[in-house]
Amino acid sequence: MVFLVAWGVGPPGGGARAASAATEADAAIKHGVELRRRGDDLRALEEFQRAQSLQRSARVLAQIGFAEQALGRWREAEEHLGLALADTSDAWIRRHREVIEHSRAVVAGHLGSLEVLGGPEGAELRIDGSPVGRLPLGRPVRVAAGRIGIELAADGFLPATRPVTITAGQLARETVTLQRIEPPPVVSPQITPAPRPVAREPTAVVTVLPGITDVRRAPDDLGGGWQRTAAWVSGGAAVLFAGAGVVGLVARSHYADRVDGALHEGRCVQHGDQFTGDSARDCAIAATDRDQAGTLAVVSGGAAGVLALASMLFFAAAPHADRQAGAVAARPRFACALTGGGVVLECGARF
Repeated sequence: MVFLVAWGVGPPGGGARAASAATEADAAIKHGVELRRRGDDLRALEEFQRAQSLQRSARVLAQIGFAEQALGRWREAEEHLGLALADTSDAWIRRHREVIEHSRAVVAGHLGSLEVLGGPEGAELRIDGSPVGRLPLGRPVRVAAGRIGIELAADGFLPATRPVTITAGQLARETVTLQRIEPPPVVSPQITPAPRPVAREPTAVVTVLPGITDVRRAPDDLGGGWQRTAAWVSGGAAVLFAGAGVVGLVARSHYADRVDGALHEGRCVQHGDQFTGDSARDCAIAATDRDQAGTLAVVSGGAAGVLALASMLFFAAAPHADRQAGAVAARPRFACALTGGGVVLECGARF
């Protein structure tokens, strides 16, 4: 462990505020060194960081690097010790350069380099959950030796995670290309427009009861008119869409079980719409398939309901064929009338 006391000197001719900051920074450094002697490196690091915020200097950077080395924060320690050594104008650094260089060499023995290639451009790279930059990286990233987890994510793409083993002093290279998320297809119901009815003149008028008449039409209307054809077409389409809705529900249940199983077994972890873990890509694909199947079920079910209602309305509007009489009756009608001098009520219906 390295313990070097850094004594500050206020700038000559500086104002009272600068002198006060320098004095407070020196006090923080002394306190930090004392905390390191007691083994409290974390609080010592906080004191050194406070001293750096009061008065930036290379010697404070060196103390920060020593504390980070003691805490095993190898990447941060290498960065701060390197910045301290780069300041050749600082007399304190010149006096203790050998000690600082030795500490940096020890820290470097715990680090390797990682280069991540691939795309898309602008994708965010995280190492063990901490963001380190975006693709393309300007240079390899220094990381602690051992097994780490890298994650690459970008809007509109499936995230990718994978483990990487870093060897001290070596360069590891990984190529990760994210897969674009395709939007789910939109299923729109297709309803065949019904043909416009052709008006025909009635061929005869028959009185059923007083006040009730039956209009009989030509024999070419015996098939029930265009309404019955439209009813069968829309009914058949309703059945097809209902089947598609059932298939969508079954598929959604299947993919939902896959995602829930992976989450339960810990093969992936969900954060909002994103997944991490060894099976994050499979979980993201299954979640997308689940949502697409749900959309298919909802749209198909709605279309089936609309078509079924249309079929019932067409059937209700279709004229009823009376094949024995050779005529087609209009829609059912019910009416009543007084007979027998106004003392008898007679009712009749036409079907």
